Amino acid sequence: MAEERREPGRIPATILAVLVHLAFVALLVFGVDWRTHEPAPVIAEMWSELPGATPPPVKPAPAPKPAPAPKPEPKPAPAPPPKPEPKPEPKPAPEPAPPPKPAPPKPEPKPEPKPMPADIDLKAKAEKLKEEKRKQEEESEKKKKLQEEEQRKTREDAARRAKEEEMRRAQQDEVRRLQELEKHRLEDEKRRTEEEKRRVKEEEARRTHQDDVRRTLEDEKRQALENEKRRALDEEKRRALENEKRRIEDEKRRTLENEKRRVEEEKRRAREEANRRLLEDEKRQALEALKNDEKALKEQKDQRAAQTKARADAATSARQQAQSAAQAAQSALRGREVEGYKSKIVAKIRAKVNNQPCQALKDPEAEFDVRLMPTGMLLTDPVLKRTSGNLQCDKAIENALLNAQPLPLPPDPAMFDEFRELSLKFRPNEPIN
Repeated sequence: MAEERREPGRIPATILAVLVHLAFVALLVFGVDWRTHEPAPVIAEMWSELPGATPPPVKPAPAPKPAPAPKPEPKPAPAPPPKPEPKPEPKPAPEPAPPPKPAPPKPEPKPEPKPMPADIDLKAKAEKLKEEKRKQEEESEKKKKLQEEEQRKTREDAARRAKEEEMRRAQQDEVRRLQELEKHRLEDEKRRTEEEKRRVKEEEARRTHQDDVRRTLEDEKRQALENEKRRALDEEKRRALENEKRRIEDEKRRTLENEKRRVEEEKRRAREEANRRLLEDEKRQALEALKNDEKALKEQKDQRAAQTKARADAATSARQQAQSAAQAAQSALRGREVEGYKSKIVAKIRAKVNNQPCQALKDPEAEFDVRLMPTGMLLTDPVLKRTSGNLQCDKAIENALLNAQPLPLPPDPAMFDEFRELSLKFRPNEPIN
């Protein structure tokens, strides 16, 4: 099972983004809410005069002069009454001392002539008309101010509603943007999950293939060992059979020899008893027969030796072929294992490559020479053997190579010589398998 690669801090970043967006939405909502209340009415008092001081008497505006009335004809002065005859005055009592005369008063301004009653009526009417006109003007001014206040309130309400509508649209746009971001995040999460599942399936398939190859090689090795054991058993059986045959032949030969000796001894005795000539003839015939027997035995020995040598040569050749096949299978297995670990190294480095600088190129390919330690760490800095055509792309591959340490190596120390010096090729724009 491939180890899942998770982005560091992805869950805290997601939670922080959601909290920031919620705070922004709350700010928008409360920022609009405080503008929804009706403003308190403003009352202005109109003063025609400043309070607190006794204003000087305002001279009434001169009333419009009425058309001059025709002057009345002067009435004839009444005749003075007749003077009464003087009566004798009584003797006045003695007058007290006269009081001191007061100082003469200052000359007062000449009083205006008192208006006539008609002029007083006209002036009162004029004052009344003026007062009514002033009240009408004040009413008109109040109405005008009320209309302006209503228009101002209407404009403010329209502006407020426009701003509220704008804020509402902004909130809707923000909600839509958040929904789009959430949708994109879910799509990215789903795509990453599918990609991870696909990589897991591919890794399982690759591991299954490797297991099949390993089982196949183990079966071949086990079959080769069984064949070798079978050939060894066959060789032992053959040797045992040959030894048994040789023992039987030896026993037969000894039996024949004993029989021959017994026959010869009987013949000799017969010849001794019968005739020396017959004994000599028998002896000569026996010698010839012995030579023939020895010749036949020698031929049989030579034939058996040739057969034994042929069998030994065949067994040696079979063992050498089996050893060669086992070595070839082991070399192939080791080669496949080396290639597999090289692919793992390239895949690990490739997963850490930031291929953004390489996307401007059509099909970039870069090659680096690296020297490794048994721990998987780089012994020296990677050497650029062939550039991709873009220095930033080469730098991104080199950084990925440094960040991928330690690189995966086989557990068998005997295979490290295959990884001591490597030449790695990278195509950053190809999809990662």
